[in-house]
Amino acid sequence: MNKFKIFDWQEKHYIFLKQWLKDNSDQKYKEFQQKIVKTKFPIVGVKMPLIRKLAASILEGNAENFLKICKNQTLEEIILKGIVISKLKVDFESLLLIFDEYINIIDNWAVCDIVTNSLKSFLKNQEKGYKYIKTCINSTNPWKIRVGIVAMLSFYVNETYIEKILKHSEKISQNSTLCQPNANNSCFCNYYVKMSNAWLISVCFIKFSDISKKFLESGNIDRETFKMLTRKILDSHKVSADDKEYIRLLYKNRD
Repeated sequence: MNKFKIFDWQEKHYIFLKQWLKDNSDQKYKEFQQKIVKTKFPIVGVKMPLIRKLAASILEGNAENFLKICKNQTLEEIILKGIVISKLKVDFESLLLIFDEYINIIDNWAVCDIVTNSLKSFLKNQEKGYKYIKTCINSTNPWKIRVGIVAMLSFYVNETYIEKILKHSEKISQNSTLCQPNANNSCFCNYYVKMSNAWLISVCFIKFSDISKKFLESGNIDRETFKMLTRKILDSHKVSADDKEYIRLLYKNRD
């Protein structure tokens, strides 16, 4: 991997990178990815451990120069760029500016979740990160909304933010535009917003069951999201039998 520790990225290096991705593709993994990831970008089929090692090597060189040279021709390139961005050695405000621009190329849940989960600097910049998350969940871009949701469930389900993120979850659930397709948003994309919101609530339920129960009993979560989060809670090995019965009854009594 040291061959990608490059300080002066040029077009020849990018061509070499594309060939490396092709050489390290796995046909079965490619076919699996094509089934579960709906994207307009071609899928090469390189497994994530290799992508992460590649990103680590690039970060040892001139990573910002790499970002200028690397294009968006395959799913793997986009994931690679996102992981490199998430680990850039820049101040948090600069990182968010770069990441915010990157969000515009996201068109699937895999890129959204992998890259957002890689932004560990949110843990050391909770207040600044929270302000940014609020801009995400107020966006009209469904993938940017999902970025905000995934960031909350990955880095903010704690005693300080639990009440705040549940309120944001409620607001997202009541966002009527998520049910209406238009030029920028489609019902297909909005499904992934609702699914991530359900995932967020289920994580809150596991970690803060009493607060989450009161929240769910308010009845302000739309039925589709509630159905999704019920399924997630029932499938979890971290939820007690009593709490699973509680969520079954709560869902049943919504009608």
